[in-house]
Amino acid sequence: MATDTSQPRNIVIIGGGIIGCTTAYFLTRHPAFNPAIHKITLIEAQSIASGASGKAGGLLALWAYPANIVPLSYRLHAELAKEHDGPKRWGYRTVHCGSVTAKGKLYDVGKKEAVVAGTDEWKKLPKTVKGKAPPVPTEIPKELDWFDHDTIKTYSVMGTPETTAQVHPYLFTTSMAELAVEKGVEVILGLVTALDYTGPNGIKGVTYEDKATKHIHTLSATDVVVAAGPWANHVFPEAPIEAIRAHSVVIKADVSANAVFTEIDLPKDFGIKDSSGTKRRKHGKTVNPELYARPDGTIYACGEGDYAVPLPKTSDLVVCDTSRCDDIHAYLSTISPTIRDSEVVAKQACYLPLVLSGGGPIIGETGIRGLLLASGHTCWGIQNGPATGKLMSEFIFEGGAKSAHIDSLDPQNVIQTILQMPLEFQNRMAHTIDTSIDTKLAPLARSAAAVQSKLNNLSGLQIASNELFIKNILETTQETSNTIRDHSLEVQAKTSSLHRSVDQMNTLIESVSYLLQGLTAAQQSPTFSRDTTEVQAAASGLWRGLWLIISSLYVLVRAFM
Repeated sequence: MATDTSQPRNIVIIGGGIIGCTTAYFLTRHPAFNPAIHKITLIEAQSIASGASGKAGGLLALWAYPANIVPLSYRLHAELAKEHDGPKRWGYRTVHCGSVTAKGKLYDVGKKEAVVAGTDEWKKLPKTVKGKAPPVPTEIPKELDWFDHDTIKTYSVMGTPETTAQVHPYLFTTSMAELAVEKGVEVILGLVTALDYTGPNGIKGVTYEDKATKHIHTLSATDVVVAAGPWANHVFPEAPIEAIRAHSVVIKADVSANAVFTEIDLPKDFGIKDSSGTKRRKHGKTVNPELYARPDGTIYACGEGDYAVPLPKTSDLVVCDTSRCDDIHAYLSTISPTIRDSEVVAKQACYLPLVLSGGGPIIGETGIRGLLLASGHTCWGIQNGPATGKLMSEFIFEGGAKSAHIDSLDPQNVIQTILQMPLEFQNRMAHTIDTSIDTKLAPLARSAAAVQSKLNNLSGLQIASNELFIKNILETTQETSNTIRDHSLEVQAKTSSLHRSVDQMNTLIESVSYLLQGLTAAQQSPTFSRDTTEVQAAASGLWRGLWLIISSLYVLVRAFM
């Protein structure tokens, strides 16, 4: 759909990570951008690159995913580096990339303590598409002399300097923001608390709380881009996004320009003694830390993902479990004496955005006029940031994506796919809970399936009888509220280890309560049943609330899988 770029536009971008900053950058570089009539505002809750965009690895690869935007983004990275002196400004360079399988060994453990907590199952953050053929083993490169070659079983090439590069993610993201500001973008530090709708199918602005003053402000908008990463569904509840926590460390060591993916069989007696002399449990596991050497004389290394702590309200509240960071250093120390003897200069954690249905990211229009969504980039956010930013600028100024075919990334398709998930899948979730967690939780998944079925029926209703329509919605919502409340009490009585889940369910109960109160009050209005617009607006709001409940239940179930 074509857009009239001669008219004034107030464009608001929510999120100061790589997606929001590249969107701001490419909007100001679009041929149709006119600073005299086009106002661009970027709202960030804490500071630019304060989330995953400042704590990522920064790997760029032509073999990343999804294939429909990777080549565009990889090319844009090279062009941006050339135009803005990327090698100097944000550490852009091409690198070799490979994977190793190794048998770790203990060096002199008496000289250096390692803190290893470990987990039963390594939640690997996928870097390649499932089903892709593994790389062919070859001889380990000579420049990897900072590895103990006696521990390496195989080495395989994953990428060359023609197909693989890197940037420093914090420097790249903040540079994109600075370059956007130079062209007129305004950055506001504040927490978006609400999207302001004009009826059920249009956006008219955002409401936010200023970070410094705590004052509430409303900003009018013709276009709103939700680029809030894992916080996308905090702003836009329909966003089918969940969050996974990831830890990383930065190690001070000047080594060759290589990115290495590892598969390490830990030594049999990997139970290292702690400072009190108590021996930790033995490890006989395989772990998969990744490491990227940087041009500033450091090595970035990251570990597994986890769902142990729910996503906090803002990035400054992210909890870093330092024992998981110590794990990463300890694992790599079994195959690299250089890493073992080097100082860890940073321990950090962040949350990555995942699309609930898998795959991702999702980029494009939401079905609500003027509201666009760009999130779910998993561990390839830095890699795919430039392409996403360019495509979002095309959606706003040209009415659609022009630089890549991204129908498969359409948010509306993804949302509908999730809303229409077969009941068999949700029953499988219930079975997983039945067999591995707690039979008391199984009805939650079945409840989600029941609500899903009723929502599917409701979505096909014609508003011929408004009173019957509202009655059906009220009954569905009440049933959901009762089910969640009953099982929340059961879970509370079951075990203290489920407190986090109880908190999530109590939040859902409160949400349902507010929905019921609001809709009941509206139904009692003497004009309500005669005002179709009011019915549609109320139904739209309730649909958003119920979707939030279902997606939250999904995340809750995932936490126990």
